[in-house]
Amino acid sequence: MKLTYPLLLNAKPQDKPYKILDLASVQKHFSEAGVARQKTPESLYIVAELPRTASGKVRKPDLRRQVNGS
Repeated sequence: MKLTYPLLLNAKPQDKPYKILDLASVQKHFSEAGVARQKTPESLYIVAELPRTASGKVRKPDLRRQVNGS
């Protein structure tokens, strides 16, 4: 099972944070922070926004479908 973490970036669409954020830099950050290797993300998916319910909670099933391409 691959570990996937939602990551929120405080950036405007024109800032294009995905150009500076990649899996290697995230893994390096986790390693330098002392996070156990088995808890380090194995993949990185960048989405424009997280799907939310009317009350503002993240819709995890919708996010999984979006990431898995279903």
